[in-house]
Amino acid sequence: MCFSASASFTAAGFLSITAVIAYSVVRKKSEYILASIPALFAIQQASEGLVWLYPENIIFPYIFLFFALAIWPLWIPLSFAVIAPPAKKKILNILFFMGCVLSIILLCSIFVNGAHARIMGNHIYYDDLYPQNLIGIVLAGIYLIVTIIPFFLMHNIYIRAMGCAVALSCIVTFIFWNLHFGSLWCFWAAVISAFVPATLFKNRLIK
Repeated sequence: MCFSASASFTAAGFLSITAVIAYSVVRKKSEYILASIPALFAIQQASEGLVWLYPENIIFPYIFLFFALAIWPLWIPLSFAVIAPPAKKKILNILFFMGCVLSIILLCSIFVNGAHARIMGNHIYYDDLYPQNLIGIVLAGIYLIVTIIPFFLMHNIYIRAMGCAVALSCIVTFIFWNLHFGSLWCFWAAVISAFVPATLFKNRLIK
C-alpha cells in the first residue's frame, strides 16, 4: 500500500491470521468463498510489499493488479450470491455475471497495456488502470457497482456495516488520494476484510 514495504507486509501478516480465524468459524461450505477474502487480500498486500522492494520487477505489479482488477469484481458478488436468500440471489447472480465480464475486459487490458507501478514519495502509483475516456468511466462505474452493492443486498447487519465502510473508504480515497486510488482503496478494503470472521461468527449470515 502507500506507506512502505513493512506496512504492506504487516497488513499481509495480520490478514493471514485473520484468514485462519475466518476459516475456523465457517460452518457451511457456501461460506468458504466469503471466508477466503482476507486470505486473498493478504496475498495482494504481500505483492505490493514486493513492489516496494523490487520496483523494477514487472511480475509483482501484475500480481497486485490481477487481484485489484480481475479477482474482486467477480469474487465479491459471488461470495454473497452463494449465501443469499432466494429473493436476492437473482440480483447477485446478475452482478456476478457483470463482474465476470468486467474481469475479463480488465484482465485483457492489463496484458495488452502492461502493468506499471511507480514509487512516488510515500506512495505507489499504477499507470492507467482504466482508459482515460468515456469507456473508462463506464468500466469504473460497473466496478463500483459489483464490488459495493452486494454488501447492501444482504440482511446481515455486519455485512452491511462492512459495505458502508468500503463505500466510505472509496469516497475518501478518491477525494484525498485520487492519484494513488488503486493502491490505497485496496489497502482500506483489505483492513475492512478483517471483520469477515466476526461477521461469520456473530451473525451466521442471517437470511
